[in-house]
Amino acid sequence: IWRPLRLSIMCRVLSSAGMKLSAMDSNSVTIISLSLASHAFKRYRCDRTLKLGVKVESLKKIMDTASSHDSLVLMADDSLGEADEMTISLEADMSMSVGGDEKRKKVKWTRVSTFELGLVNVEQDSRVVPDNREEAVTIEMSADEFRRIVSELKTVDDTLRVQVYSDNSGVRFHAQGEESSGSFMMRE
Repeated sequence: IWRPLRLSIMCRVLSSAGMKLSAMDSNSVTIISLSLASHAFKRYRCDRTLKLGVKVESLKKIMDTASSHDSLVLMADDSLGEADEMTISLEADMSMSVGGDEKRKKVKWTRVSTFELGLVNVEQDSRVVPDNREEAVTIEMSADEFRRIVSELKTVDDTLRVQVYSDNSGVRFHAQGEESSGSFMMRE
């Protein structure tokens, strides 16, 4: 769907295996689910399973400040029973030239931006994201390729259908507009 979804609460479950993110739009129509395995990160550490509720709009404002070179560090302390805030740090190694024309030298430094994000009690949120394992499918592809598919198909319509073949041999992305249609197929 190309139009912006109004996601209000996102649940993050962090464990030693990785992160699971899930959210439902405010109309309880669209479910967003994303799993990030621990091996997908350069460094990943989670000492025990944590369930964190995040206001999507607040998280988006922080993430909009990140650049493609930043490393993301998430920290939450639940040692007192339940975490009430999450620390988000964006870190990047930088270099700059310092000094006059004749004595200019290159200095390496690390830029760190730190934000504190208040958490929401996800147990009290009335919207429950169903665990629909029967239809769960994992599609792995590069972000650049997905961006290219979305960019080209959004010229046809503002709705994207994703169809996985029953034998899991391929996937089809399809958009159907009033005057045209378009699709991408990827097969083994």
